[in-house]
Amino acid sequence: MIELRPEGPVNLSTVPKLSATWLTAAGPAGMIVDLRSVTDVDSSSLALLIATRRAVEASGGAFQVKEVPDAMKTLASLYGVNFIVDNAVPHD
Repeated sequence: MIELRPEGPVNLSTVPKLSATWLTAAGPAGMIVDLRSVTDVDSSSLALLIATRRAVEASGGAFQVKEVPDAMKTLASLYGVNFIVDNAVPHD
């Protein structure tokens, strides 16, 4: 399983670059996205997670999110996309 561990902001200014990397890495091996070092999120962060999850699952892989920041949980709730963070692995 591939593990991605972004650092710093995952927002409108960084998502285009991250998107290219994450979607290229999406595959049947599966993916874990560990968000423990993320400092800033916005709606584009959620869109990236959803797109990445779809790409991984479409290729037959499993997708998991770890260490979701509280701000992302709040945004997911506001946008009605809790499914992207509901089964996240909590802090180690």
